[in-house]
Amino acid sequence: MDPGMAFGTGTHETTEMCVELLEKYLAKYETSSVIDIGTGSGILGIIATKLGAEKVIGVDIDPTAVKVANKNIKLNNAEDKMTAISGNLIELINTKANIVVSNIIADIIISLANEVDSILSENGIWISSGIINTKKEKVIETILNNNWNIIEIEEKNEWIAIVATRKKQ
Repeated sequence: MDPGMAFGTGTHETTEMCVELLEKYLAKYETSSVIDIGTGSGILGIIATKLGAEKVIGVDIDPTAVKVANKNIKLNNAEDKMTAISGNLIELINTKANIVVSNIIADIIISLANEVDSILSENGIWISSGIINTKKEKVIETILNNNWNIIEIEEKNEWIAIVATRKKQ
């Protein structure tokens, strides 16, 4: 995987946790779709296609990252299942996915806590990582205060991944 100027070679603890969680939760859906927020090199979306996701959208605010992601999508023969687009998540995405994955910094995850629901299907899963352990409690508090149930927390070294679902209304 060529990260170019984008983040994501697959060797970071947060990426490893996201891959493990994608594998676990993609298996729960007969038909699966994924939105990868902060797609970077596209690695998580590409892996999701290899794990059986039928439709993946990678979104990143960095146009350079999107170019790198689309190059990697093509190199990995995933262009029939995945595309990467550049811009603001809420303005760009008008579809819902079974799984939303966001492997980005804690402060952005905090800001996404009240937005992810608009792109997550009913009974969908939000996998968030990129959370340094010093921000763990703040991220958990924000997720819980935005009407989410935390169903799993993974930790590797100083990094955290959180899996959440929307609380039933």
